[in-house]
Amino acid sequence: MGSPRYEEYINDIYNSGTHLLALINDVLDISKVEAGNFELQEDRVSLDAIVDTAMRMVKDHSQNKNIVLLSRLHATPDLWCDRRVMIQVMLNLLGNAVKFTPERGRITVESLLNSEGCLEITITDTGIGIAMEDIPLVMKPFGQVRESAETAAAEPGTGLGLPLSKSFIEKHGGYFTLTSEVGIGTRVTLTLPASRVILDEHGEDSVITGV
Repeated sequence: MGSPRYEEYINDIYNSGTHLLALINDVLDISKVEAGNFELQEDRVSLDAIVDTAMRMVKDHSQNKNIVLLSRLHATPDLWCDRRVMIQVMLNLLGNAVKFTPERGRITVESLLNSEGCLEITITDTGIGIAMEDIPLVMKPFGQVRESAETAAAEPGTGLGLPLSKSFIEKHGGYFTLTSEVGIGTRVTLTLPASRVILDEHGEDSVITGV
């Protein structure tokens, strides 16, 4: 390439372009959701594929901060869902977790089937956390609390990740729950209805893993 610096420049251009594209897509998606024009493109997708794809995309960033990424999927059925949307939800949540978790922290993704047959996916981090009174703010489009905005000043975003993720999960007929404690971390639980969980002929998950 002539000079090692050229490769660095190309990577910077690529990363900046990818970041800009993600921001544009977020704005377009929230506009469609608010206008009631967003439609799911549904197909059969494995939970493993969704989680693995999102974790690969944040792996470099997490390693740069010495953050441990753990996958403890106790249930990994196939889902009837929108593949792109579900990957985006996981990427939004994992990206936020990496952004707001200090160096040498920990992020864990877990899953289980509850007593009603619904799939619960939980993302837990050891980040800076959110004050209880600020949670309604961060769940609004473009909402960012001052402390979080300062912490992530070097990694700007639109403030659309959480509200978009909530809207996408609700579009699938599910529930989005966020709990947090300042200085302790944040826990997000995605609950997808049993009607979207594809079981085998024995009524069990298509795959069961423990990491």
